[in-house]
Amino acid sequence: MKKKVLIVHQQTFGLEHIGGAEAVCVWMLEALKGDYELSLAVPHKGAMLQDISRINDQYGTNLRPQDFKVIEVKGWSFIRPLVSWSWFLHTFVFMLLVRLQAKNYDVCISSYNEFDFGNIQSLSLQYIHYPMIDSTTKSGVRHALSALFGYKKERVDEYKFMTCSNWTANVIREHYPTTDVATVYPPVKSVLVSNRSFLDRDNNFLFVGRISPEKRIEKCIEIIKSIRDKGYDVGLTIVGPIYKDMYAKKIKRIAEDNSWIKMVGSVTNLELDKICQEHRFGINGTKDEQFGIVLAEMQRSGCVVFVPNGGGQLEIVNDNRLIYNDKADAVTKIINVLDDESLQTELHSRVLQTSEVFSSAKYVERIKEKVKQI
Repeated sequence: MKKKVLIVHQQTFGLEHIGGAEAVCVWMLEALKGDYELSLAVPHKGAMLQDISRINDQYGTNLRPQDFKVIEVKGWSFIRPLVSWSWFLHTFVFMLLVRLQAKNYDVCISSYNEFDFGNIQSLSLQYIHYPMIDSTTKSGVRHALSALFGYKKERVDEYKFMTCSNWTANVIREHYPTTDVATVYPPVKSVLVSNRSFLDRDNNFLFVGRISPEKRIEKCIEIIKSIRDKGYDVGLTIVGPIYKDMYAKKIKRIAEDNSWIKMVGSVTNLELDKICQEHRFGINGTKDEQFGIVLAEMQRSGCVVFVPNGGGQLEIVNDNRLIYNDKADAVTKIINVLDDESLQTELHSRVLQTSEVFSSAKYVERIKEKVKQI
C-alpha cells in the first residue's frame, strides 16, 4: 500500500501566482507522483488547479488529474471570507483546520514556509522560502494569538527544513537554531535550444520578474541609462506581470519617455524563451533575493546576468565579475564586459555550465531523496 502524503501550499492565492514558490510545489507533485498517494491542500483553488494543463504549460511538468487530489479542508470555505482581510488570521486559521486533518497522512510537507502540522514532527518536511511566520510573530499580540491558534514554534523547530539557497538557510538558522536545514535549489525549467550564437544576440539587457517595488526596476533603468550616457548603444526590455499598479504606472511612464526601454508585460513560457535568447545580458535590482528563479532561467537560456551583492542570487551567478555593490560598480563591471567580446563569450559558456545545478531533474532527485529519508 502506498504511503499517504499531504502537500500544503499556504500561499494566500494557492497556485494562482506564477513564481518560484509555486514551481517548488508543482515539481514536488511531479517528483512524488506514482510512488505515493498524493493530496494537496491550498487556501484557494483557482484556474491553475481547475485546468492542470495550465500548470504543465507554465512550469514544464507532466501532471495528470489522477496524479493527486486537491482536498477539501473542512470548514475553510465558510471561514475564508471572514478572515481574508487579514494575512495573520488567514494563515493561522487555515493552518489550524489543516492540522485537524494532518493525522490522516503518513507524511506532511509544507511547500510554502513554516507550517505546524501538530505532533507528527518525525514525518514532516518544510520548504522554507523565508521564515515568514517567525519573522512576524516573535513578540506582542501576534505571538499570543498564534499560540491561541495552537501554533508552537518549538514543535516546528523539530521538523526537517529545505530551502532555496545557502544564504536563506543561514537566515532560517537564526530563527530556528536547532533545525536541520538542507539547501534544495528550486526547479528551473529547461529552455528550447537555439542555434543562435551569443554574439549574434541583441546587445541589450533583460529584466524578468513581477512589476513590484521590491524588484527595484528603476535602479536597473538608472544603471543602463548611465551606460548609455557613456556612449554605449544598449537597451532594456522589461518582462513580467503587474503586481502593484502604482509602481507599474511609474515604470511605464519612464519607459514612454525613453525609447530604449521596452515593456512587454506577461508572456508565455515559449515567448520568454525566445526573448531570453534574443538578449545577451540580464540584470536584477532586488536586494537580498532569496534565490531568484527567473535569474536562473535567464542563465539556462544563455544570458549573462548582473545582480546586486546580496542574497541567494549570488549562488546563481557565482562570479564576482557579475556582482555589483552599487550603481557606479554596476556601470564599471558592465562596461568591462561590453568592451571585451572574448570575455562575453567566456561568461556565456560559464553560465550555461553553472545553470545545470538548478535543473528540474536535480530538484526531483533531491525531493525524492528527502521524502525517502523520513
